[in-house]
Amino acid sequence: MGVTWGDYNNDGCIDLFVAGWNLPGQGGFADREFSPDSPSRLYRNNCDGTFSDATKEAGFAPTGLFEWSPVFVDFDNDGDLDLSLVAGNTGDPLPANLSRLPTPVRRLISFAVAILRRIVPARVTAWAYRYEIMIPASGATGLAAAMPVLLYQNQLVETGKATFVNVTTKMGITHLVSARGSAWADVDNDGALDWFITGRRTPKRLYHNNGPVGNYLRVHLVGNGLRDAVGAWVKIQTGDRFQVRHVHVLDGHLAQSQMDPHFGLGKADQVEEVRVRWPGTTSWVLACRGVPANRTATITQDGHCTWHADSSHPPAAAFQAQRPKATTVPLNGITPATGARSEVDYRGTSLPH
Repeated sequence: MGVTWGDYNNDGCIDLFVAGWNLPGQGGFADREFSPDSPSRLYRNNCDGTFSDATKEAGFAPTGLFEWSPVFVDFDNDGDLDLSLVAGNTGDPLPANLSRLPTPVRRLISFAVAILRRIVPARVTAWAYRYEIMIPASGATGLAAAMPVLLYQNQLVETGKATFVNVTTKMGITHLVSARGSAWADVDNDGALDWFITGRRTPKRLYHNNGPVGNYLRVHLVGNGLRDAVGAWVKIQTGDRFQVRHVHVLDGHLAQSQMDPHFGLGKADQVEEVRVRWPGTTSWVLACRGVPANRTATITQDGHCTWHADSSHPPAAAFQAQRPKATTVPLNGITPATGARSEVDYRGTSLPH
């Protein structure tokens, strides 16, 4: 459940991903006991006012999971939008043959499922769900409702085709959660977006992004009437490539990621142009030229553009390939880095419910 908008194929038109309930029976083994049949879908914007279902051609397949809170995010800063999803059972529907059982029996099944969650590795669980081997989650919260999360990497820059590959385990994300929301933000101001996942009676997780990541540009807009510039569009040019982001509130499902548009630049060390289409207008305004990489550019609607370096971002030569570490962090443990400009780098970021 939940939607996310973003230009995943860099054609300048905003596409749509809708998270659904990928129940058993969609992986090739029909089972009419499960309903509704609402798998997740990717809709490609045809740039003519219509959309086409691009789910299969983009590499997505039914997962057997109750998927929530999709977010388009360039977590590796390579210049294309990747996709994250969380999962967790709703408590309903259950298979018809289980829902008719007495409550004590259903509780016993929930307990058995919870034990399995502790024993079976997350990557094995994800495979088992896909091929309908794992017992369906039988609770609404806690380990009995826990499912794997998903992180897909866009291959547009690497191959020239906007297809997605599941890199969840490769990135070191191996926990099961019962979640309905998540948010992305650069919590330590190092230029790499980090992932916070809420939990419904399962531990909340903050995945710190250790890279490797490419260069980046963050854009902070200050409007005249609407100071947060919600509804504005930002377009950047690096060489012959363009990227588009929009300033919005709410991501996925009951969550809010970092509000300032974040652009991955890959190996590019400069952004040739930054253009803005302000809320309530229909034309693009050239705001900045020649912005160095690894900066936060502040653009005001009255025509000013300044930028400053994010000092904690390491040079490209210092990147090290590390797996993100999963850490349970209390809400008051997430704080801006020392010396960070909180009104710029963390504006609009809140944790999901």
